[in-house]
Amino acid sequence: GAFRSRQSVNSLFVTYSPRFIPGLSAGALRTFFHSYPSSFSEYRFQSSKLFEAIVRAGLGTPGLPDGYDPDNQVASVFLRWVFPSAGFEVYSEYGRNDHNADLRDFRGQPNHQRAYTLGMIKTSMLKKSRLLVLNIEINQFEPMRTALSRGDNYLGGWYTHAQQVFGLTNDGQIMGSGYGPGMNMQMLKTDVYHSGGRLGMKIARIAYHNSRIDQYFHFIQAANEDFVEHDDVRNIEILVGAEITKFFRRGIELSAVIDQSLIFNHHNLKGNDITNTRFELVLRKQVRGWLR
Repeated sequence: GAFRSRQSVNSLFVTYSPRFIPGLSAGALRTFFHSYPSSFSEYRFQSSKLFEAIVRAGLGTPGLPDGYDPDNQVASVFLRWVFPSAGFEVYSEYGRNDHNADLRDFRGQPNHQRAYTLGMIKTSMLKKSRLLVLNIEINQFEPMRTALSRGDNYLGGWYTHAQQVFGLTNDGQIMGSGYGPGMNMQMLKTDVYHSGGRLGMKIARIAYHNSRIDQYFHFIQAANEDFVEHDDVRNIEILVGAEITKFFRRGIELSAVIDQSLIFNHHNLKGNDITNTRFELVLRKQVRGWLR
């Protein structure tokens, strides 16, 4: 039942911005991934699930009364609160990959296969009409160990699912994170804007596939030459980057980006540390009437 060359995606999106709380917007998103339908009636059945119960017990499928039909549900709630007079905003999104079996299961393990993003942005005016922007963001996509106690025996992490070959992607391109599935990241980024361009810097800590240590530690232990503890082999990246953008006439921009990273315990092998340098040069042209 795995999704093959194509998949079907159906989404329901609701957002609300109350008049009595200026700057606040909140919403919810529910998406179902299925194998590509072979008929319109099958597609209609797939899209109708968006309006059914949020737990598996209410999603019984003919021939599959336990609800283990070949699909995947991704649901999230999100919030953004902007304070223009203070130049400050906070934003967050909390999501769930797959269902709970029923309400009793939801009460016991409401955080099964969860992920979340939490961030803030602060802007300040500097001298000579310069604008300082400070952004702090935390992403927690590491899979929960609840999967090991639920019969799944699989800790894939956010963006993956046992029934999906492509996962939460568009033609294999992950939607959102640029650092792969199941990772955790803490990032501090600052930018200074002026009439001639922008100068930015960032520092980030990225933890890759902590779930592999929980699930496959016996293989990791065997692959290492010496005895190791769990904390000895965590695959961590420390990333420092800088970007400079120059504005030219006629809507032309030239950006240069350099990222330097130190990766510890690559492939979960103790002491297997590597460095990586990435350089990027981008030329952009803004077209009148187009938004970027």
